[in-house]
Amino acid sequence: MPLLSLPNELLSAICQDRRFHERDLYSIARTCSRLFHIALPYLYRSNFLTKYGSALAWAIEGNRMAVIQRALDCGLDVVRLEHLRLAIVHGPDGLFTMLWENKAEHGGVQDPNTYIPHDLFRRSTLFATARNYGRYDAFKTLLETGRMYAQDRDQALWDAAHDGSHELVRLLLEHGANAMTLHYHNMSPLSVAARCIRRCDIHNNDNTNNRDGFMETTRLLLNHGVEIEHRDDEGYTALHHAAAAGHCQMVELLVSSGADLTAKEPRRGYTALHTSIRKVGRLDMTELLLRLGADASATDNEGKSPLFCLNSLCKETIPIAKVLLESGASMEANRKGDTLLRSAVAYDISELAKFLVEEQGVDCRAPIELIKFLIERGADTTMRGELASYAMLCMVQDGTVDFIRVVLKNLANLKEVMGWKSLKDVHINGWRKSTLHAAIDRKSQEIIDLMIQFGGHEGYLANNKGGRLHQGAITGDIALMQSVLDEGASLDAERDVWGCTALVVAINLWVTASINWLLKKGTSANTECDWCSKYTPLHHAIDRNATAVVRLLLKHGAKVGSKTGSGNTALHLASRSGNTQIVKMLLESGADIWDRNYQGMTPMQLASQFPNTVLPLLTEKPLKAGKPRRLRRRFRKTTSR
Repeated sequence: MPLLSLPNELLSAICQDRRFHERDLYSIARTCSRLFHIALPYLYRSNFLTKYGSALAWAIEGNRMAVIQRALDCGLDVVRLEHLRLAIVHGPDGLFTMLWENKAEHGGVQDPNTYIPHDLFRRSTLFATARNYGRYDAFKTLLETGRMYAQDRDQALWDAAHDGSHELVRLLLEHGANAMTLHYHNMSPLSVAARCIRRCDIHNNDNTNNRDGFMETTRLLLNHGVEIEHRDDEGYTALHHAAAAGHCQMVELLVSSGADLTAKEPRRGYTALHTSIRKVGRLDMTELLLRLGADASATDNEGKSPLFCLNSLCKETIPIAKVLLESGASMEANRKGDTLLRSAVAYDISELAKFLVEEQGVDCRAPIELIKFLIERGADTTMRGELASYAMLCMVQDGTVDFIRVVLKNLANLKEVMGWKSLKDVHINGWRKSTLHAAIDRKSQEIIDLMIQFGGHEGYLANNKGGRLHQGAITGDIALMQSVLDEGASLDAERDVWGCTALVVAINLWVTASINWLLKKGTSANTECDWCSKYTPLHHAIDRNATAVVRLLLKHGAKVGSKTGSGNTALHLASRSGNTQIVKMLLESGADIWDRNYQGMTPMQLASQFPNTVLPLLTEKPLKAGKPRRLRRRFRKTTSR
């Protein structure tokens, strides 16, 4: 008997036979439309029982609504929790509700708080998934069941406030969520909404809807009686967070709702005005806070007014300073004795500038306009405190010439800050330094001249017997050096605090007149420094690339074979620096190309980074007797390449 001649009841009974494999049913369903409609419910049942409803999952992930509808119309309970989760993640609006209602017709979901695994390591509930994906329809459906855990509902409110999802916030508050639920450093939903609005660029109109979402979220929370002065673990209120975010509308809303502008966070004592200037430094926010009643003369726990919070991150430094001063901000020193001028120097140069320049690649120089403005307004130009001398050192190391000149001309206690005594405990890179040492390290003749002009050499010369001789060498004062020599001083015995002779000091500072006079008076060109890694004057001159000084020292008997503390000869240093003129002079004076330093390196090996300039000069030098010729051939091959 043909299969199609059988009645529908018999065909249905055949399809119910569990001995049939799913592929057999599928083959029957493909025969004709009549068999397809008879076999379809049993196909879905078989797929549900043997493959966990993979067909429906495939349809949901691909938004194949026709397939989904046929699966639901088959009259069987084919909806699993995984299908509901997929509807939240992938489905269009309304799909979750449709699946939920179908599940309700077959007894509903036993426990909507069940955790559903969605990969090897992660699992979540339906409510958490709806919260994470911001699905309003699923949220509403689950909340209306009244079976959600209170902690999940409260956590969802905090997350919705974090994202500025005002519709979810309203829905959760209507269903009894706690408006004062705390999470992440004990922040309330109000604080997190005020804090996270900073993610909206206030100058970008594309984010208007998101900004409006945070504003509406804040209004909803305020209307539900949230505690506006609640403090998180850091002691910040919602107003502190809004001021740090730089959003004027949020600040105005909070203040109009009763937020306290004088509230201080306990750790540093910052008000909202302090926080705003320190974090964003915008003129419009500063003017708004002052207009709303913020106190420009309020001080933090260290006695600093909001003026002290100005830094080089502020894009409108001078206008903000003017507004604060007009509003009564104090420029007096804080409780540690630090003045506003010293604060600008110390933080803008030593800490902030180094971080931005070295790690972030930002060109961050000292705000010279701010310094000039403060001096004109009568700011105290005395640098006090434990870090005053360190700040001066950092200024010389990193500041611009113009900035250094302005500070030196107007600093009240210049000698105290630049003196050696105040620097006895100051270490830069592990070494004690004076301001003149820092200028020498920068190899800037202009800054060196500034240091000498304003007395920076006094700290360099303090506490050593050869002070006057070295002072004459630094300033080029021949008469002073002659008077010291007439008193019986030894040109080679007198050392500074670094164990350097007057000749070495003059070489480091490029004082040609002092170098010529000292050599003519018989000072040794081979005296080693006590603390400078056994450097001789010749080593110092090569290190400064002073070709004329090297020629003069060689003329006065400088030994080319003298070694530093690391075993480097003069030829090692010249080969490493790539100065061909100095290399030629040293070779003509008999320098040995085969000398090795304490690392076993020869000048030829150090010169390998200059294959077209220095290395050919060394390979053309005649070999000494007994030296292996294969080395010479090897280096010639290197240069030919």
